[in-house]
Formats: sequence, structure tokens, C-alpha cells
Amino acid sequence: MKMELLIKSKKEYHQIMVTIYTLMNKGEKKLTKLELTTLSHLTKAAALYEENNVTMLHS
Repeated sequence: MKMELLIKSKKEYHQIMVTIYTLMNKGEKKLTKLELTTLSHLTKAAALYEENNVTMLHS
């Protein structure tokens, strides 16, 4: 059974972004399968949070 990660606060979002950047900085070829899966789940959760909570200013 798959559970979707749901980010509930700005603090949680920022913590997840630090994890995403840490994994990305390792380089894709150096990540384990578990790290790749984790990165995928975290980026999807961050994108969903951004869609629902980040206001973009258009000029």
C-alpha cells in the first residue's frame, strides 16, 4: 500500500527541500534505488505543496 506524503507546514516544506537538495547534490548516478525513490516522493510532495501554497507574482 502506497502512502502519499503530505506537507503540512512551511517548516516541513523547508526541511524536505533541504533533503531534496542534499540528494540532488550527491548526483543521480551515486544514489541508491531507495534514495531515488525517496527523491521522487519528496519532489512530488513539494510540487503539490507549492501548487497549493505558493503564490506566484506575474508581471
